[in-house]
Amino acid sequence: MKKLLTAALLTAALIPAASFAFFKTGNTLLAECTNKGTEIVDFMDKSSCNAYIMGFEDTHKASVLSGLLKPLFCSPGGATVKQRIKIVVKYLNENPEGLHYPASALVSNVLNEAFPPSFKADGTRYCPE
Repeated sequence: MKKLLTAALLTAALIPAASFAFFKTGNTLLAECTNKGTEIVDFMDKSSCNAYIMGFEDTHKASVLSGLLKPLFCSPGGATVKQRIKIVVKYLNENPEGLHYPASALVSNVLNEAFPPSFKADGTRYCPE
């Protein structure tokens, strides 16, 4: 078992970092969220956009609740998915120079700007209840 693990780790270390592509970039997310294409593709793209943003936020919340991460943003309870999408699309449209970056990093930065966390006196991030 140790030999197999060692071989797997050595193989992974030899793969160049550039070969790891991100699943979705800002370009891809913007295309999906702005609903371009035929009617069938429009529906599928819009669903993918909604699912991506909701999944991103659910993963963030789960990581915060499990203690793996301090909150990067604090979405207000009344903020809808449609509102979040509008915020993300506005940012992506206004900052085309970064569309090649991973969508996850862009969405995280956008939501942090729109809904920043609060800070305790010791600098710890938190979301007020």
